[in-house]
Amino acid sequence: MTWLPGSIRGRLLLGLVLVIVGMNVALLSSSYRAARHEIDELFDAQLAQSARVLKKLLLPATGAGDVESAIRGRWDEALGTIYAEEDDPDGHEYESKIAFQLVGEDGRVRVRSESAPASRFLAMDRGFADSVIDTVRWRVFVLPMGDERGTVQVGQRLEIREELERRIAIKTVQKSLYGLPLLILLAWLVVGAGLRPLKRLTAEIRERSDTRLDPISLPGMTRDLRPIVAALDSLFARLRAAWRRERRFIDEAAHELRTPLAAIQLHAESLAAANDPADRESRLDALLAASARGSRLASQLLTLARVESNEAGIELRPLALGPLLREETALLAPLAERDGIDLSVDVLPSLPRVRGDAGLLSLLIRNLIDNAIRHSPHGGAVEIAARVADGGVVVTVDDQGPGIPAAERERMMERFVRAGNGEGSGLGLAIVARIAEQHGTHVELSDNPAGRGLRTSLRLTAVAD
Repeated sequence: MTWLPGSIRGRLLLGLVLVIVGMNVALLSSSYRAARHEIDELFDAQLAQSARVLKKLLLPATGAGDVESAIRGRWDEALGTIYAEEDDPDGHEYESKIAFQLVGEDGRVRVRSESAPASRFLAMDRGFADSVIDTVRWRVFVLPMGDERGTVQVGQRLEIREELERRIAIKTVQKSLYGLPLLILLAWLVVGAGLRPLKRLTAEIRERSDTRLDPISLPGMTRDLRPIVAALDSLFARLRAAWRRERRFIDEAAHELRTPLAAIQLHAESLAAANDPADRESRLDALLAASARGSRLASQLLTLARVESNEAGIELRPLALGPLLREETALLAPLAERDGIDLSVDVLPSLPRVRGDAGLLSLLIRNLIDNAIRHSPHGGAVEIAARVADGGVVVTVDDQGPGIPAAERERMMERFVRAGNGEGSGLGLAIVARIAEQHGTHVELSDNPAGRGLRTSLRLTAVAD
């Protein structure tokens, strides 16, 4: 919605203005209708009151012998009592102009005021009603005189009444309209005051350097800002931890790379100095081995860095684990054959699918199998299996190597930690542990149930078809 203001303050102010204006429109509309209704009732009461006053004043005349003369003699006096002329200085702008008729029992208008029509207003005996005479609309009240002496009919032109109603109702709501800009101004000031702590927080964050990750200390913090500040402090804590891990990783990587690089340089120098062909061949083999270890270490460092920074693009989707296990086993079969290792895989045909990232699981399984091959003796065996257990799928890799003492198994998941004689890069199990963590599980190390060696187990979540 591009029409909305771009700032929180603008959106809050717009919302408040819309609410204030909407509520005022609704209240003023209701007040206007209520005012007009009450004014209608007031004018109707005035008609009835005028009719009763006129009736009281005319009753003596209607009882005299010469009725017409008596009525006409009393008429002007009666009207002067209840009806102010237009130029009366004691009048009021809201005083309505009323027309009067005295209608005989035969329906003939016996006397009337100058503003009243010549024909009678209504043929009814009593009550309120609207009447139209010569296209002029009237509001009329009829009051019987009693004893078959006719009726007093008091009328008021509706256009005059409506104009008076409109003027009175408009004046009633005008003061509310005059206060609307003041309400909007107050809303603007209140919103600004309410957002002032947020502006202070923004300034506090903006002024920080990229290395300042300590918790935020903001005086006068409101309750609404505390979750935001807590979330920011948590983010800063994670960034501090990530920064420390990165620094430690760089330091450890530099330290670990120094050894194979030094070995490569040493073997290269000795190779250059060797004169005997057999000696040169031996030193060349040592140089190639050192180069391979350095290349493997660099490759695993890059892999661990990508896994820890989530650059691998984790997408946990249902996948078939059996083909993935067979594929990785086939890829590493030449390495096992070279070292005289019997490599086997046992996967049930009915194995359910699991939730995971295919690329990362392939890397995890490859590292487990590679680690098992490298630590198994010549002529040994490495067995890979997958079975259903406790609603999930458990993958196990068994080797016949020297194993790992129970007290050291937890440390084996850390970077650059090696078992036994210190061969290898010390990153294989660290990569496996990190990928397992990203799949919501962990790797377990235990003794090989078949005897000598190590079992590595990983439990994955099964997905119902």
